[in-house]
Amino acid sequence: MKCSTCDAFVPDDSVFCLECGGRVVETATMNTSEHQTTNTSSAGIPTMRVFDGATSTPQKSVHSESVDFSTHAATQTPQPYMPPPPPSANMSLPYRVSNYTNTTAPTSNLAIVSLILGIMSWTILPIISAFIAIITGHMARREIRHSSGALTGDTMAIAGLVLGYIQLTATAFIFCLSIALFFNYFSVSP
Repeated sequence: MKCSTCDAFVPDDSVFCLECGGRVVETATMNTSEHQTTNTSSAGIPTMRVFDGATSTPQKSVHSESVDFSTHAATQTPQPYMPPPPPSANMSLPYRVSNYTNTTAPTSNLAIVSLILGIMSWTILPIISAFIAIITGHMARREIRHSSGALTGDTMAIAGLVLGYIQLTATAFIFCLSIALFFNYFSVSP
């Protein structure tokens, strides 16, 4: 008898091949008079369909031998990837589709600059930042008024204006006070 996997000669009473270790199938025992036929599965593994005596439909499919998958993997080509079909219109979606869009208008960039420079006028560059905060604050308010609601940020522009004006007023007051103290100190006669 020959092994169906490696074609080596095997003794008649053996169940397994001595060369490859695969299960030996006797082809003489599988005949159609016993209602058994041999087929090959999609993976290339021999299968045996067992028919019951009453009907001619198969009951189940059983593997008739243990096959070395390394030899079958090299001979078969892999199936190409098939993506799932797109959902049709009548299928229910796993999520709810919303008809709402984002209704918040963007903030004016000049308003943001005005607020940042208004804060910087109290920390890093007192006079220069205050002037730029006032100028960009007025520009931002005009831009927001003329956008007809397409831009927001009027509150930030006002905050930048207030910080800039307070900083300029405080700087002017300190400058005037220091001048007055300077002339008062030197004008005192002994």
